[in-house]
Order: sequence, then structure tokens, then C-alpha cells
Amino acid sequence: MLRQANRFCLRLWRDESGAALAVTVVAFLTVFMMVFSVFAVGETVRQRIEIQNAADAAAYSGAVAQADAISRVAAINRAMAWTYAQMGRMEMDAIVDRWLQLVVQRFFPDLNKVVALAALSNPVCNVPPATGAFDWYVGQNHGQRTHVQINRGPWVSIYEIMAERASAAGAGKSWMTLMPRIAMQRQIVLEMNQAEREIIGMIPEKVHEAVLETLRKNVSDTENDLLAGGARFAFALRQAEDPFANFAVLGNNADDEKIFLNYADLPPPDQYFGRGAQEGQWFVRSDSGTGIQRRYRQRANMLVASWSYRGANWQLTPLPAPVKIIQSYREVRGEEGWIDAFYETERCKPHRVKPEFFAEGGAIVVGVARRMNNPLRFLYDSEAQAGLFRPFTLDGGNRFMWGAAAAIAAHSVRNPAPSQGEYDPTYWSAQYKHWNLKYSDWDAVLLPLHRAWAQGEARSWTGETGGRILTDLRQGSWTPLYGAGGALGAQGAPRLMPGGGEVNWHAAEALILH
Repeated sequence: MLRQANRFCLRLWRDESGAALAVTVVAFLTVFMMVFSVFAVGETVRQRIEIQNAADAAAYSGAVAQADAISRVAAINRAMAWTYAQMGRMEMDAIVDRWLQLVVQRFFPDLNKVVALAALSNPVCNVPPATGAFDWYVGQNHGQRTHVQINRGPWVSIYEIMAERASAAGAGKSWMTLMPRIAMQRQIVLEMNQAEREIIGMIPEKVHEAVLETLRKNVSDTENDLLAGGARFAFALRQAEDPFANFAVLGNNADDEKIFLNYADLPPPDQYFGRGAQEGQWFVRSDSGTGIQRRYRQRANMLVASWSYRGANWQLTPLPAPVKIIQSYREVRGEEGWIDAFYETERCKPHRVKPEFFAEGGAIVVGVARRMNNPLRFLYDSEAQAGLFRPFTLDGGNRFMWGAAAAIAAHSVRNPAPSQGEYDPTYWSAQYKHWNLKYSDWDAVLLPLHRAWAQGEARSWTGETGGRILTDLRQGSWTPLYGAGGALGAQGAPRLMPGGGEVNWHAAEALILH
């Protein structure tokens, strides 16, 4: 039996028939593995492009939501500036009309009193010629019997004052007509202040919604992913946690008020509000603080009306002589008619973008990750059947690929010179420091990662940030995109390379785009 077995093995060794089949099997297996390797590499590249496109789209969509919010705030700023200016002008008219009303109301009782006293004089009395038929006046002297001194300056007839008030009332400028309009504008300013805070406060939420919706529209499990338990898509979003840290309210100083009026393309305060706008006059900026506000302030020579009055009763006793004389001095000041509704404007709180926004504060960074499933999973039913395809399964299905992108809301280029269709993601200081929330034409721009968190000013950046961003994403937390399987397990973030460890970007920092 042993001898026969040896002869059979020797015959097989010497027999060359079937050698081509063996070579063919080996060659076919090699080609087979090469073809599927090319397919696997191609599928991996496709998936990498997919998640990078998704990251780009998500970051850009988040910046669009950010730009939309900022544009809305800018539009409100312009409307608020116009409302503030009109409210101030109306309040000035109302204060002056109310003051002149008090002047008229107090002038005529004095006039009636002295005229009535003079009327009691004996007509046969020889009244001194200088005093006329009756010895009385309400004004400066006998030569100006019905005049009022305005602001320690000119003497104006009370009837001229009455005519001017009537004319103003016909033009809708009486204080009674202006009061409800002023109250409405004060309410509008309050609502504008609240609207700006709400819009800014909702930026993180709106950005998150835009990023999440965009990612869900751009990536999804393939049939092959489903066979392998899902791609476990996850994302990381980095944006300002406190949006108000990137915005500031204009202060109540001369420069800020000038800028504020310029939001509505109005002249500077000293031109628009007239004499009352100048420091030391009567309609001035209120106490310093947050927001823009003007208020009435009584001054010695502003909104002050004054007159003297004298009356005498002449009788023959036995010679012509005044038996009773009344004389006094009266002054009417604007503050005596104080009404809160229009003696102080509502405080306007227009926001502007701070320099911090044009750096890490405003940049939106999105990372997208997916599990690197075996692209040939569709060829077998279970891991036990993987066979030759097992080399295409990395780390037992626990390896991830990921991409990152950054974007920011940018302003239409107007400084130092306008340009067509260009948006600038940097800050402009000096004389341009407040313009950035005057115009409502903000839009989104993608940023290279090495510039996303760098401080941008006047179209230049300080520092490189690509490596810092990638490190932050790698070490940070990731959120499932949908379903239950989005966590990245014990890794905490996708691996950058086999073996892990820190990455030193060195001179490649400026080459990190996304």
C-alpha cells in the first residue's frame, strides 16, 4: 500500500498536465485583488470627496445664516438712526411749542391785570405823556408794551409768538400733535433694540440648524454602509459660544453719535439738530453710557422767556397821581413744562462688529467624519465569509476618515475703495471702524483653515491656524449626524494617521486649506 502511494505521488510530480491552470488561478487571483484594490481606493477617494464637499457646503451655509443675521442688524441700524433723528427733531419742536404755550399762558394774565388796573384811572387825570393814555406795559418798557425777551436776546411781540405757534400747529408741530408720534417712535426704538439682541443671540442656533440641514442633504449611508452597520456620520461645529462677544453697542459720545447719524446718511449732529446739538446748549447728549440718547437740559440763556410788567391807577387826590401801582418781573423756563414723553429720546442701542469677529470669534469651522467601511462588503454576508476581502477592512471597521472647512460672514468691500462682487472677511480700523454695520450687504466666504482663526485686518492676517484647528477637532467632541450610531468610540475623534500622536505641521501650515 505504501509502495503504491509513493508511485502515485511520483507520477503526479512528473506529470505536467494542468500547470497552466495553476498559473491561471494565481494570475487571476492577482488581477482579481488588483481590480478590487483599485475599486476600494476609488470608493474611498469618492467618500473622502463627498465628506469634504459636505463640510464645505455646511460651513458656507452656516456663514450664510450668520451673514443674513448681520445684514438684518445693519438694516435695523439704518432704520433706528433715521427714527432717532426724527424723534429728536420732533421732541425739539414739541419742547419749544410747550414752552411757548406756557409763555402765552402766563403773559396774558399779567397783561389783563395791568390793563384792568389802568382802566380804573380817572380819564381827566393828566397822565405823563411818556406813559400814554394809560400808565401800563407788559414787556420791556412803555415803548414795547406787549413784547417778550427770548433767550436773553431779542424782544418779540407776544402776538408774533402766537402766530408762529398757530403756523406750527397747522404744520402738525404742536406738542399735542407730536406727543403720540413721539411715543410711537420711542416704542419703535425699544422694539428695534430688542430685535437686534434677539437676532444676534440666535446666530449660534441658526448656524447650527443650517450646518445640520446641509450635512443631512449632502451625505447619507450607501447600501454597502448599511450592510456593514452604517457609516456612522458625525460632525463637529466650532463657532462663538457667546455671539455678543463679537458685537458692541455704540457708546454715547460725539464720535459714535456722528457715526450713528451717518448710518442714515444724515449730517453730523451739530448740523442736523441745529443749535441744540452743540455742547452747552439745551438739547444735548445725555449722560455717558451704552447707546445713543439726547435729552433736554435747562441752560441759563436757552429756552428762557422774560418780561417786566407795570400798571398804575391814576386818580385826582387832589392832584393827579397813581394811587395804586403794580410792577414785577416774570421768567418762563423750558423745564417748567417738563413731560417725560418728549424731553428725552429713547436710548438707541445700535450694534457694530468688533475686531474679534474677524478672527476666531466669527469663523465657523465644520468637521465631517464617516466610518471607513469595507467597500467590498456587498460581496459577503458576514465577517466569517470575508476571506480574501478581509484586508480591505481597516481596524475591524473602527477607522474613520474626515474633512474640515471654514467660512465666515464677510462685508461688501467699500473701504478704502468699492469693488465689484468682492467680499472682505477682515476688519478695517481707524475712520472705518463703525461702517461695518451700516450696510446690509453681507455674504458668506470660505476661508482656508490656516486663516480661519487668524486675526484679519485690512486684508491681511496675523498668524497661522490650520494645525490648531485640526488638532482642536481631533481632540474635541463629535455629534452623530443622524440615527443612533454617530459617536466615534474610544478615539474621541478620527485618527489622523496610524499610531496616532501629535502632528507637527511645520512649514506645511500655510498649505492647509481644508
